[in-house]
Amino acid sequence: MRHDLGTAERAEFERWRAQSPAHAIAFARAWAAWETANEAQGDDDVVGPASEVVPAGVSVAEPSRRYFLRTAAAAGIVMVAGAGLFASRAYAWDHAETQVGESRRIYMPDGSEMMLNTDSAVAWKFDGDRRIIRLERGEVALDIHPGPAALSLIGKGLTASLSAGRFNARLKAGALDVLVLRGVAQALPYSAGKPVAQASAGQAQTLLMTDVAPSVRPVSGRQMAATLAWQDGEILFQDEPLSSAVEEYNRYLASKIVIMDSGLGGIRVGGRFTSADPSAFLTALRTTLDIDVQAANGSYFLTIKK
Repeated sequence: MRHDLGTAERAEFERWRAQSPAHAIAFARAWAAWETANEAQGDDDVVGPASEVVPAGVSVAEPSRRYFLRTAAAAGIVMVAGAGLFASRAYAWDHAETQVGESRRIYMPDGSEMMLNTDSAVAWKFDGDRRIIRLERGEVALDIHPGPAALSLIGKGLTASLSAGRFNARLKAGALDVLVLRGVAQALPYSAGKPVAQASAGQAQTLLMTDVAPSVRPVSGRQMAATLAWQDGEILFQDEPLSSAVEEYNRYLASKIVIMDSGLGGIRVGGRFTSADPSAFLTALRTTLDIDVQAANGSYFLTIKK
């Protein structure tokens, strides 16, 4: 009815319908009942295109709400009719990724949320009591809702068990780094008899998992702020070598920054900048550190001013 009145947000509806096959099935059944009632009253066209009021700002070429609802219901009907397809879909992996400079928010079937950072890729599978997220590339922020079991986070062939809470996970060279903001992250034992590494938010910790062994490390307030800055579209440097700052910035840039003079790499830099646009960062290098910045061939080249 909200769709017919034009008061429903289609994007919000699609998100709700995609959260669970059961939602799509429920909608299909409701639509079927509604259509049956309309036919019984001889009023099937009461909300058809001829009587539909086009809201301000919407093109008349846009498909009618009734067409949209029929299409949405058909998706649910397919799930009801194809039991085999429904079962295989429930156990399949879903995938999502971002390009360089892009971020993306994704809602899981249980209501949990993921936010992908630049140039990242994830896959997930939610079936029965199992909840699994596989970080294939890059970095992801996780807001995990309570469930029947802990969520398994996999990266680089390593697995961490996450309770309900908030986490930030990033793949680094040969390692999976999990910052705990709320809740508990626990590394699965690498071999029998080995202790299990566990990090919790109450102690400001990060769980670092490598091929050798997991470890738990304390996190300062400055480190936490730098790790989370990307979620606000920012990048934060705190007394970093210029080489490290440039490497981090280039994660977000299609036009890369290149250090031409090796002597510049060790210069310490700091500041908060917009991750999508390095203009302020490059201006600061030019004006405060006397570094020459030249844009050419789709890149920014840093050299010592002569």
